[in-house]
Amino acid sequence: MLTSTSGGLETLRLVFAAVVAAIVALTLVATPTAAVKSDCKAASVSTGRTYSSLQAAVNAARPGAQLVVKGKCFGTTVIAKRLTITGMETERTGKPVLTGRNEVKVLRLMPTAKVRLKGLTVQYGGGRFRNSGAIDNRGTLDLVNVKVQRNIHYGIRNTGTLRTWGNSRVSAGMSGGIFNKGLLIMNGRSKVGRNYEVISIWNAGRLVMNDASSVVGG
Repeated sequence: MLTSTSGGLETLRLVFAAVVAAIVALTLVATPTAAVKSDCKAASVSTGRTYSSLQAAVNAARPGAQLVVKGKCFGTTVIAKRLTITGMETERTGKPVLTGRNEVKVLRLMPTAKVRLKGLTVQYGGGRFRNSGAIDNRGTLDLVNVKVQRNIHYGIRNTGTLRTWGNSRVSAGMSGGIFNKGLLIMNGRSKVGRNYEVISIWNAGRLVMNDASSVVGG
């Protein structure tokens, strides 16, 4: 298990980053924006209303609501309430994906947010700062069978409470998997690993690993 509790591995991290930079440029960042079609449909279970962006559905939802997402949704969604967001795969829309197209963060959870994500892929998150994440969690976030992958910096920046469940995976982040300064609890068979840099979890908070959860090298 490769984690760091300080900046002691910073030099190694920078050297390793230089080696993989060319590979990342050709694989991760080179993904063309135009090739990612946005056919997002986000529906409220209680009202039956469907929206063309996840942010619009979140804005309209009452606290405690359940939302269902189909297709590929592009952009940053800011959440400050209690919600359950479930991905639904269909033959027409394929796997449900939240993407930043290497341009923007995908999810920002404010301190008042209590969110449960289920069955979604979060990928190609961008951002200006090295320690940023495709998901910026300052609240409480539960990931259930969620894939966080192929992000420019960290997959997740956690300063709140983050819990992973089932077969959730955090992988292929350029800076690492999770930047943790809060509480991170891994459950089930969830895994963090196979990132571009040495550190899968940069841990300056509290990390609890239960069940068959695992952290492997980048």
